[in-house]
Amino acid sequence: MKMSNEFKDKVVLVTGAGAGLGKAHALEFAERGAKVVVNDLGGSVAGGGASDAADEVVAEIRAAGGIAIANKASVADRAGAASMVQDAVDEFGTIDIVVNNAGIVRDRSFKKMTLDDFDLVMQVHLTGTAYVTHAAWPIMYEKNYGRIVFTSSGSGVFGNFGFAILATTIIIKALLFYFANLSYASMAKMKKVQPQMATIKERFGDDRQKQQQEMMALYKKEKINPAAGCWPMLIQIPVFFALYKVIFVNIEMRHAPFVGWIQDLSSPDPTSLFNLFGLLPFDVPSFLLIGVWPLIMGVTMFLQMQMNPTPTEPTQAMVMKWMPVVFTFMLATFPVGLVIYWAWNNTLSILQQSTIMKRHGVKIELFDNLKDMFAGLFGKKADTDEKSKS
Repeated sequence: MKMSNEFKDKVVLVTGAGAGLGKAHALEFAERGAKVVVNDLGGSVAGGGASDAADEVVAEIRAAGGIAIANKASVADRAGAASMVQDAVDEFGTIDIVVNNAGIVRDRSFKKMTLDDFDLVMQVHLTGTAYVTHAAWPIMYEKNYGRIVFTSSGSGVFGNFGFAILATTIIIKALLFYFANLSYASMAKMKKVQPQMATIKERFGDDRQKQQQEMMALYKKEKINPAAGCWPMLIQIPVFFALYKVIFVNIEMRHAPFVGWIQDLSSPDPTSLFNLFGLLPFDVPSFLLIGVWPLIMGVTMFLQMQMNPTPTEPTQAMVMKWMPVVFTFMLATFPVGLVIYWAWNNTLSILQQSTIMKRHGVKIELFDNLKDMFAGLFGKKADTDEKSKS
């Protein structure tokens, strides 16, 4: 942690700072020179857990040369909220900034939510915020300076980490829309020149060098960037690994449920194709846990690839054919939250690519490719049956 003096002599109270977004706030303020009161009741946003989370964050700040103290009171308790501000005054003499970040999630629909759950959520998110702000307000008013900040994680906004992942995917797609638009527009142009490319290959035969020269001339003439199709994938690689780290490392993601059978987004999908998703009474080895979500991811990846013409190079065509299968097996052991992200991202990409291709007047190959694939499979079977009869 590299210290700076941007918030030197400022005293900051961050509620719910034991993990996640609140911890990031506390570390960032400390790094910028602030004196931080790290408040955390302990445990995850779902409730429960260790009570030493605030101490751990304070230890991390102090180890980096920062200044911080811990407070373990509950924002939902009026006296506890007042104690946070009082601790700041007793230790540092004042309070300048309050970051209301404390939150608790009851991961269920309103229909399933008990009134006790509802009361607890309201006490933490609404009443608790008012308690802390009210305790700090007179000090800020007296010195004519103060900042009150309200923050929430995605799970706090949507009430479920799974839906937060879906929303994050949409935001990422929106941020990368420009690059994806360039990519799909380039792919649309590539489709338009497919007949000319086939003519070049037929004309120059085995002369690969001449083929490449003519191809480059064609790309230049039609203003096509053959590498543009790689941009969205390359840009999403760091996003993928960042999300993997968040899901795999963040303690708040552990035992965070989603819809249906998913009870832990940080673990692999517990179902398996090889025991018919639990219908057969036997356990499956971990390497055969090809669950529903990995299969959905594989199918969406397959459909996305079928939107493009079949590559003319046999090796490339083989790679494209087997890639969804390989990724299905590979991602089956990954946290299911990551697989949900990938499947949803594929689905959005299919919709986005279809829209852009229609805009450029290019035929979508998906249904034709699927028809040809199944016709080829059944055609081969029919040929085999005819041969066996004869």
